[in-house]
Amino acid sequence: MSQPTSIKDILKSNLPDIDKTLRQKMFQQEILRRWDEIFDRFADKIMPVRFEGDTLFINSNDNSLKDMLKYSAKNFVDKINALIGSQVIAQVKFSGKIGAALEKAEKKPAPIEFTNDKNLLTAEEIAELEKQVADIGNPQFRQKRLAHLIGFANAQKSKLKRGWHKCALCDVLCKPEEIICGVCLIKERERMQMEIRRIFFDAPETPFRAVQEKVWRSVPHLKAECTLEKIEAARMDLILQTAASVSYGDTTSDKARFLVRLARQLPEEELTPAIITRTLHEFRFNLADLPKMEERGFSKLSVKLHRKK
Repeated sequence: MSQPTSIKDILKSNLPDIDKTLRQKMFQQEILRRWDEIFDRFADKIMPVRFEGDTLFINSNDNSLKDMLKYSAKNFVDKINALIGSQVIAQVKFSGKIGAALEKAEKKPAPIEFTNDKNLLTAEEIAELEKQVADIGNPQFRQKRLAHLIGFANAQKSKLKRGWHKCALCDVLCKPEEIICGVCLIKERERMQMEIRRIFFDAPETPFRAVQEKVWRSVPHLKAECTLEKIEAARMDLILQTAASVSYGDTTSDKARFLVRLARQLPEEELTPAIITRTLHEFRFNLADLPKMEERGFSKLSVKLHRKK
């Protein structure tokens, strides 16, 4: 029987009634174990300080890095939650304090030992990792970073032995049944939605099957997810968004004509005054400038109630 390979799997299969506080601590430990995956090339310059609820506090001696990370914090939050498999972190913040746990470790440094039965790395590989942390001045933090690097490298080797492979779009390891990692999956889903909207924006009359084939070529790793239902949902979102920018009574502007083409899936040359009038009448409750509805016999009260809906 295969063993659970993530903290999420462990919680689902073995600990269904686990206390919320303990579950949170396990997620936090998983974040520290996968520190290098999360912060990538900045991992050895960023120090974990503490967790407070769903906030991760970090610190760094590199001021330029601090400025960059302040603007990229949301990206790291999304990456953490995708890697861990749960919405465990809501924000990443900088803290000027080292934190009680690290201060205590500074006063009582303890050597970190690695047993051979858990270590899959060769002596040469460990020596190479030691070179990567050689420039860290703080001895305790250097040991802590080395432990993370060795733990990460061991986990990578273990996964490869169990059939894991690199993500088709990045270097992160994926389970045997997956094609791309969780972070890339989020990005590809966003790209799929943007591609569907772009196709309809360029040619509103494009048939659904043609849209599907174009998206498959552009986003091949999400072929199974690009269904006709999702294409229709994306088209309806674009229709409603466009309608909200078309003024009531407008039948000649480019936006109004585009709305009709999108709703009827017609090329420009097939639009007629009758089609335009009938289509815009059907969308009258979604158009802009709702106060003009009073001119068609609606009371101020009915307009107000419609807006609340």
